[in-house]
Amino acid sequence: MSWLDRSTESVVVDGAQIRYRRFGRPGGTPIVLVHGGAAHAGWWIHVAPVLAADHDVVVMELSGHGDSAHRTSYSAQSWSAEIAAVVGRLGAGPVHVVGHSMGGLVAMLAAAEYPEAVRSLLLIDSSVVSRPVLRPLSRQVFHYRSHAEGIARFRLRPRGTIADDETLARIAAAGLREDAEGWRWKFDPYAMGRIPRDELDAATSGIRCRVEFLYGEHSELVDQTTVDHLSAVLGRDVPCRIAPGAYHHVPIDAPEATVRSIEQIIHASGAAHHQA
Repeated sequence: MSWLDRSTESVVVDGAQIRYRRFGRPGGTPIVLVHGGAAHAGWWIHVAPVLAADHDVVVMELSGHGDSAHRTSYSAQSWSAEIAAVVGRLGAGPVHVVGHSMGGLVAMLAAAEYPEAVRSLLLIDSSVVSRPVLRPLSRQVFHYRSHAEGIARFRLRPRGTIADDETLARIAAAGLREDAEGWRWKFDPYAMGRIPRDELDAATSGIRCRVEFLYGEHSELVDQTTVDHLSAVLGRDVPCRIAPGAYHHVPIDAPEATVRSIEQIIHASGAAHHQA
């Protein structure tokens, strides 16, 4: 059975049930993985099981995404509170948080607003510097006649990827649900709010935990200027790695590079902790 088929646990945050899957080695280093906008837990399909061999892995789904509840309105602050609530439910003290794309931006706010919850922060292709290269998503909910049709219509945003067809099909399947009108994406199209970058910069300057960055070699949203901006806002150098061949969806395109970067920040954070 795939870990994506495991039953979920949940915590209620401001009236919304937030779902997460926890598996791996009991007592291992706790890691919380946070997906990007319009995504779900499946983006960690090849990353989470590798980490679970040695670590206590939690893959959460933000409100409006995956199997978590929808809200009448969304904000980056409510999503960061959801991260903190999941960490609090674990009872594991500060954890290593890994966020892809929008998930990284939300994790930044969580690290600033809930410093007791975040031990280190790995940002994966998170557009800290806004780049309006994606057209806004339609607010309309589309229905498909069958599960298979939904999978066939699945497209990444942005579309660039080197992931194989089987991986993409498994991710698509995990993102669909059936209702009275047919098959639709679990994602709430009203959950795509923009995060003001000036507010993000103001919060980022207060982050005290270790921060590192990973982005795809062919990313459509991120490049070295993004990392330079983040370093300037933080007032310290941000260690950065590039995933060869990968586009924006690094956890799917380059799971091995993603796992290596997570292991490296865990090791670096442990060394810094012992020195302190």
